[in-house]
Amino acid sequence: MRAVLSLAFLTLQVAVPTVLLFGPRPARFGWQMFSAHTTAPAFAVEHADGSRALVDVDDYFAFRRGDLDPVVFDRLPVHLCRIDPTVVTVYERRPAETTIEAHPCR
Repeated sequence: MRAVLSLAFLTLQVAVPTVLLFGPRPARFGWQMFSAHTTAPAFAVEHADGSRALVDVDDYFAFRRGDLDPVVFDRLPVHLCRIDPTVVTVYERRPAETTIEAHPCR
């Protein structure tokens, strides 16, 4: 019984990444999931005194894997407003876009 469970476990460990290797990239749980890197938007914050500072997105993510859903960056402006009460506006520029979106803190 142990041999069957071990064989089933090892088969699963090889079969899942092999199937996902031929799917769209980057795939979760595929061998290439660490070979790509997510391009993050550029963020800047404006403080109540009028000063502005760029935000290093990597300070808020342990490791931005290639299979990271870009929607997670939508939560960052609210978080930046919450952690620093002197922030009045968060500015965001998405990759491959020229417009800058302003997120006022409430």
